Amino acid sequence: MLFAASIYWHLPLMLLVISLVYSATRHDEWDTILIEAFRWGIRMFGFMLLVAGVLFGVKYLGFWVVGSIVLAVMAVFVALYLFNLFFGSRKSS
Repeated sequence: MLFAASIYWHLPLMLLVISLVYSATRHDEWDTILIEAFRWGIRMFGFMLLVAGVLFGVKYLGFWVVGSIVLAVMAVFVALYLFNLFFGSRKSS
């Protein structure tokens, strides 16, 4: 089990490098690059954490349980989006 977890030691370094390169392609000043790299790194880490959570959930809870939870969450987000689209605040010009 220890060996299985030790193959991911390079992920934080890869996350840092990818975030810096991505941010450097879009910004010119170092302070802006570092701020955007931090934001991009947080987004990528959250996405990887979400994928890992779904995979572990499928392994331990089963596909149908996790699939039902994912579909329910997606339905809530679609409902919130539609509610905001039709009943959200509108600015008159």
